[in-house]
Amino acid sequence: MYKRLLLLLFLLSTTSCSLFKGDDPYQAGLELTLLITDELRKIETLDDVKERASCLEELFLELAELSIKARRKELEKGEKQTIPQENEIASKFLYNELLRISMIHGASSELEKIQLSSVLKLEQF
Repeated sequence: MYKRLLLLLFLLSTTSCSLFKGDDPYQAGLELTLLITDELRKIETLDDVKERASCLEELFLELAELSIKARRKELEKGEKQTIPQENEIASKFLYNELLRISMIHGASSELEKIQLSSVLKLEQF
């Protein structure tokens, strides 16, 4: 399951998780990534993970859906988009928060449960 978590992070960081609102989908993806990171920063205990599970699950699912949309758009255009540096940095902050939380006793399995639907959606794509 840890490999799936890494797959999710890789796919999210390489597609930059675009919301297709407005003229700048990367900005929307950046905002969602920062929102998830902010939610994760509030977590200090296993109980915190469990309390925020449904919210985080929804956010990760939205992030996966945005990643798929971004990839489809790239495929339609036939060109790979350049990911803005701030999006790459935000993805690294997200990754670091996930690693921090996974060190909390029992939290790693909870994170896997939270991200399962997102990972499955990305794998189906």
